Amino acid sequence: MGTAPTIIIDMSAIRRGGGVQLACNFLDRYRTSSFRQFRPVILLPGDGLLADWESPDGLAVVEVLRAPTRAAKRWVFYRTRLQKLIRHHNIKASFTFFGPGLPCPGSVISVVSVAYPIICYPESPFWKYCPRSKAWPTKFRNVFRRNAIRQASVVLAETETMKGRLVQHLRLSPKKVSVLPPVVSSYIPDVEKVPETCQSILVLSGLAPHKNLWRLYDVAYLANEKGLDIRFLVSVDREAFITAQRNTYPLVLEVINRRFEFVGSVPPRRIGDMYERSDALLNISDLESFSNNYMEAWTASSLLICSDRDFARHICQDSAIYVEPHDAESVVDGIERLLAMTLDEREAMVRAGKRLLHQLPNFTERFDIIADQIIELIQAKDTISL
Repeated sequence: MGTAPTIIIDMSAIRRGGGVQLACNFLDRYRTSSFRQFRPVILLPGDGLLADWESPDGLAVVEVLRAPTRAAKRWVFYRTRLQKLIRHHNIKASFTFFGPGLPCPGSVISVVSVAYPIICYPESPFWKYCPRSKAWPTKFRNVFRRNAIRQASVVLAETETMKGRLVQHLRLSPKKVSVLPPVVSSYIPDVEKVPETCQSILVLSGLAPHKNLWRLYDVAYLANEKGLDIRFLVSVDREAFITAQRNTYPLVLEVINRRFEFVGSVPPRRIGDMYERSDALLNISDLESFSNNYMEAWTASSLLICSDRDFARHICQDSAIYVEPHDAESVVDGIERLLAMTLDEREAMVRAGKRLLHQLPNFTERFDIIADQIIELIQAKDTISL
């Protein structure tokens, strides 16, 4: 192709959560994948953990930009400064790591990796329980997200379930959507030892409404009433957690003090420490694409309790116990089932997770596939334009 094509690596929508881990992994290992054949412009968010990333020596980055955080300013940025940059650097393609994609002219190939289940689950219980003050702004933003995704040249979904929903609810052609599973974070050590108990339960999530951490106090209250010997290790701040509660049972500080340890936001490189300190992982989210939690738990040989939702059952299969996140008794029952398991039963769950983990692509495989697809699309467009 002669001169290496210049492309945009778009991470501007990734501010928190598992996407930050994977984005950091990608940037750390950029030179070990086929993406090294591009001249990259890196587009980062204006705040969050990724905002502070600096290009290491030896990585031939054309430019590093940070998109404004506020929606209105970001909209202006995308349609002014970004468009000038595309023309100035003769940008050939844009790869959105996670997000709705960038507004690019027709001459630019756009490959968008989508992890927005919130745009294609209109029937989810999330909408029933989400406060109106948050639900309506989210629905408004979703209109723009769906429209942006429709403009992509190729959409990458992480599962067949997600692909089906994108095709159905965004009216995308099935030929436009490819399924490419994610890779697990390299910050999680591969552990083989099966937990001997289930006393320390990791809840590695933020306070976004769809994560349902506001249900967790009721779970702890019932577990405390039953005298279960468990403790939740939670990746949020204590006061923020208490403020977010919409609890059914009385808020008793003794339950908070006895049943919770709050560690706050965990930097990507310390995620493995959280798994080392826990026996099981609890994910009671209403909406996920392919949660990092699942892959990390498989890698760390943690036991899994997950929401009884189509995405979780499709991904986790026999590696998890399934509970109804909006029923505290159901969640406590799931915990009791784990506590009552024999070592053989726990080993079977962990083995099921390891089998699923081994079906995922490794870092090189996944990003080589994406890079090769971008090259093919650029070559095809150049051929047509001749």
